Amino acid sequence: MDPSRLTWHEQRVLSEIERRLDQEDPDMVSAFRAEPAAGAVPGPGRLSLAGVAVLVAVVGLLVSAPLVVFCGMIAAAAVLLVDAPEPSPGPEAREGGLPGALPPV
Repeated sequence: MDPSRLTWHEQRVLSEIERRLDQEDPDMVSAFRAEPAAGAVPGPGRLSLAGVAVLVAVVGLLVSAPLVVFCGMIAAAAVLLVDAPEPSPGPEAREGGLPGALPPV
């Protein structure tokens, strides 16, 4: 809900409800606070890949190749919507030691 679309009276009532709820149950309020999602905005590499996929789709439209258009649009959507895998820590990071060192006993 966009608070700027509310009237001044509705905004005042909403802020009063939020204030009372924050006083009565701060744990519940903290559970609902908006936190920025990590990776919500695709990086420049993923945006450029999506741009290339859209370009392929446009070229497919110009040469009347529906399969190329379909594959280009699916690729663009996949690049933007599918989360990038998190890099797994190497064995050194998991063991807490240096590369080539013996694990703790």
